[in-house]
Order: sequence, then C-alpha cells, then structure tokens
Amino acid sequence: MLGGCAPGGVQAQRQQELSVLLEAPTSAVHAGIYVAAQRGFDKGEGLTLKIQRPRATTRPLASLRTERADAAIIPLEDFARARVAGADIVAVMALTQTPRLAVLASAPFKRPRQLTGAKVGVPPGRAPRALLETMISSDGGDFDGTKIISLPEAATEALEKERADAVVTRRDSASSMREGAGKHVSVMLPERYGVPDHPGLLVVVNQTTLADNPDGVRSLARTLQRGYHAAQVDPESTVEAMLEREPRLDRATLLAGIDDVGSSWTAGAATFGELRSPQLQRWQKWAIRTRIIPRPMPREAFSTELVRPLRNP
Repeated sequence: MLGGCAPGGVQAQRQQELSVLLEAPTSAVHAGIYVAAQRGFDKGEGLTLKIQRPRATTRPLASLRTERADAAIIPLEDFARARVAGADIVAVMALTQTPRLAVLASAPFKRPRQLTGAKVGVPPGRAPRALLETMISSDGGDFDGTKIISLPEAATEALEKERADAVVTRRDSASSMREGAGKHVSVMLPERYGVPDHPGLLVVVNQTTLADNPDGVRSLARTLQRGYHAAQVDPESTVEAMLEREPRLDRATLLAGIDDVGSSWTAGAATFGELRSPQLQRWQKWAIRTRIIPRPMPREAFSTELVRPLRNP
C-alpha cells in the first residue's frame, strides 16, 4: 500500500507498492495503466504499480475506504453522488476528457432525434437515461416517445438480435459492438448533442491519502501520464503490453478500442490527467438539472493543481 516518501527525491525513497482498482473489466480505456506497469514507468517514480481488476461484488468506494486499494478509477457521476453524500474522497486526475458513454444505433438511425419512437437499451442508473434524454431533446426529438429497455452496460446482443434499435453503452466498447452488430451502425457522441463535455472517468483517492502523501500521489499521476502518452504514440506495442498481462483479451478489439478512445485521453486538455474547473462546473450544473445529483459538490472534491505537464514524457 502507499506509504510515505523519504527525503532526497525518487532515487532516495524506498519503492512503494501502490494499487489502482479498475472500474470495469480491462479494456482499451485502461491501456496507459498497463503500459506504465509493463515499461517500468512506475519504478522510475519510486512506485510498484499493482493493477486490481474488479469482481462482480467489488465496490470501488468501499475499497478506498477500507484501504484495499490506494486509488480507484470511478465514473464522474458515481464520484459526484458519493461526494455529495459525504464520502471522504478526492479526484486527483482525469482518465478521460470526454463522456464515458455513447449511443450506438443500427440503421437507419443516424442522429438522436430519429430515436423518437425507437427501442433504446439503457443501462441502470440515472446518468445514462439523463444523457439519452438530453441528446434526443437537444436534437429536436421527443424523449417521451422513446421506448426504454433496461439492459446491462455490455449490451452487444441487444443490437445483434434486434431487441433494441440503439443502446447507451461505454464508449470504449463501441468498436466490439460495431463488429458484432454488423457494418450498418452509427455512434452518437453525447457532447455533440447537448451534454456538457466532461471527464467520464476519474482517478480517485481518499482525502487522507492525498493529505498524508501528496508526493506519492504526484508520482502516480506522472506514472499514468507517461503510460497514456506511450499508448497514444504506439497503440501496437500498447496492445502487446496488455496481452502480456492478460492473454485472454482480444487483439483486434483492443486496437479498435484504442482508435475509438485514444483521443479522449487528452481531448481539449493541456496534458493527460488535467482536471478543468470550468468543464466540471458546466457538467455539475447539467447533473443537478437532470437530477443525477441533488446539489453541488464541495470545492475540495477535486484537486485541480496536482497534475502538471511532463517535461520528458
């Protein structure tokens, strides 16, 4: 687990083991984490990065609270609800700079307003439904006329078997779903249809962890920055690094997934991981208006000063 740093910089400090809990089974969105561990970027920062894959019963917030994980990847909407409810956690960097969800639709649906009257599969939770409602309404459609079908987030079969005309799904799963559902599918991005652009996934730690060991958290941030920079520059070797650790993953799906989400790692940001206050404020206003959260988060929910551009990524 994450411990204190000795004086004298990275070379003088003892190697710290630090665990990062993923929010979902390994996919392209996690590429930079695997590259960082495989290429030893963690060791260069005085860390030993341990990647924890979630089980069906894993609860990231509980894992942080009980210190079973030092850091966790958490969707923005889940983080916001927990923070408003009083959870002692803080977001230290953005894993992605764009919404984590998108709408995947079969032909002939090309834009959200055409989903009026259509069958749309939506995963559990208020946020996916609010996202879909905003997209359809902002495009001039009638959300009340849309037929909502409750589905899990991994909803490939809903399109394959024509149980749904469209699905709200993770952006990084769009590639495999397109392949499974056929060629005549389209991806509708929420930020193009009324949903404020926002960091869909966050790197989160306990407030006590950040207060007691800010240098260790900064080392984690630099480690992930280097990993995601490498993943953007060389997707092929990135996939090799992921397959080395998890051979059961599919090479073609990973490559297609990186092509889909690679630009979202730094889209609109000065550097990977940057948390932008204006962007977060716009999302928060929308989240309150759409009843994702009941009230604003406290200012200390985000540590916007921790991430800095790397001199030599």
